[in-house]
Amino acid sequence: MKRVKDLDKERCEEDAESCRYTIQPLSDEEIESAGALLYQRLAEINHGVGKVLYSATLPETLQFLRETSILLGAYVEGELVGILAAEEDAIERIAVDKEWIRLGIGSALISAAEEQGASYIDIYRDNEGAVKFIEALGYGIYDLTEPEAGDLLAEVPYAMMHFMK
Repeated sequence: MKRVKDLDKERCEEDAESCRYTIQPLSDEEIESAGALLYQRLAEINHGVGKVLYSATLPETLQFLRETSILLGAYVEGELVGILAAEEDAIERIAVDKEWIRLGIGSALISAAEEQGASYIDIYRDNEGAVKFIEALGYGIYDLTEPEAGDLLAEVPYAMMHFMK
């Protein structure tokens, strides 16, 4: 797996044209593809942390995207490789195909969302990769939500970090 990332980086350094991407609003026709990408990446995060941080099913993920006001896609040669969903000033979800991470696509999606007014994001503390990524972009923690012990009705059962630029 690491070799794939290295090959992508080498390819981009040698042939920037093959790694050019565009960020643009996601069309209604692309919701299915975007939902599949988002659902897959969230499942990978859940697997990586060993618990279910993100519990939405694929149909719930698709419904979420249909109801979100700002949807941005990242495209390489016409192929959707990244997605960002935001609601007013909050970045709700971001996902980049694992073959295209660490090439600036996630940063470009965040920047495009900021241009449309997004200024904060909430991330589960256990999602360490996302926490490091968002901190590297200059976001800082302004609050932390810890579920109370014994609160069986807690909407979010894991610690949530709230970031703002």
